[in-house]
Amino acid sequence: MVFAVALTGDIGAGKSTLAHLWGSMGALRISADEVVADLWNAHKPLRSAAKGRWGEDLFDSNEALRKDLLCARAFANSEEYRHLCEMIHPLVEERIDDAYRECRGWFVAEIPLLFERGVPWWADVTVYVTARREEQLKRNAERGKSGEWFAMMESHLLQREERLSLARIVLENSASREEFAKAGRILGKRFQAMASVVEMAWSCSSLERITRVRGILESRSLGTFFHLERQSFERDTLSLSWLSLERHFPHILKTLQEERDGEDPWRGLRALSPRRMELEILEKIVEVCP
Repeated sequence: MVFAVALTGDIGAGKSTLAHLWGSMGALRISADEVVADLWNAHKPLRSAAKGRWGEDLFDSNEALRKDLLCARAFANSEEYRHLCEMIHPLVEERIDDAYRECRGWFVAEIPLLFERGVPWWADVTVYVTARREEQLKRNAERGKSGEWFAMMESHLLQREERLSLARIVLENSASREEFAKAGRILGKRFQAMASVVEMAWSCSSLERITRVRGILESRSLGTFFHLERQSFERDTLSLSWLSLERHFPHILKTLQEERDGEDPWRGLRALSPRRMELEILEKIVEVCP
């Protein structure tokens, strides 16, 4: 199972703080800004194209990108900015797509221009971090960013109200760091659970027994979306399938062992990890199987 979060938000609102928090909780984290930095350092075709467009002096004597010059020559002009985006964003999106394909579990991608570029095909949910404007300006000033820089960067974004309306989840970060971290951990634990959904199936020849097991699993909040069918390849055998969370697996085994009077609880039991599921279904599973 993979549960993919596309994370964005206001400039200086705390996107990276939240992404690192979730990374510490076990998410595979990737940052579009970090990918961009890596590309500027190592992607020769990009560096060559940038020199041809904005001058050889775009890189210093150590071949490091001079961000101030790039900002002045590309970000301050709408046509040059568009050209820069066409050069670099497809490379960034390809790198993030590749990371997603290799992931198993909880995936978090921090993408500042998420809605401007379009929500990626792999995103299960979008999260937007917001903060009061005075907090944004204060945090950016602490990083050495001027109000003019802030206004220039913000000019390349959609209107804030539109970005907020496009997000599935909005997380406010205008209070203390502790409160923001607490809210982030609560949401992160929910995403952790969604990334651990498994599809269970158990085979048995007795309708009475399989019905009883379903009732026990439901009463103990160990499963939901139950489905009973007769196996086509073994007509005397019934198969009960349901959705649950990985952490409930030991309790499910114990339930089956109790029902089988000490027999091997693994017999007839299967567990599959689906690649993706609809968000509404995942939310229901996490609600029913806490």
